[in-house]
Amino acid sequence: MHERVSFFIHLQQKITKLKDEDKVRFMSEVELLRKIAEDVAVLREKVDSMEALLIEAIYPDEDLISPEFIKRVEEAEKRIKRGEGLKFSSMEEFLKSVEE
Repeated sequence: MHERVSFFIHLQQKITKLKDEDKVRFMSEVELLRKIAEDVAVLREKVDSMEALLIEAIYPDEDLISPEFIKRVEEAEKRIKRGEGLKFSSMEEFLKSVEE
């Protein structure tokens, strides 16, 4: 925020050095930049909000994961480490098995 304020102060100092006709053009550009900065800030807030919603949707609360589910996952990991489980020679073979 501080950088944005100092940027606009710098622009306003440059405006005072311009001719009247150039000041009008330059002021409209400064106003446009201010509007763009405000729009970007609003968009950033919306993106942050959407990101938070996605994280909530993707990652369930740890309290919602049952102990039985955790045990099943741990057992599956052990079987995989022992070499048990399905193996596929290609991605196509894997996708075909998923479709069936």
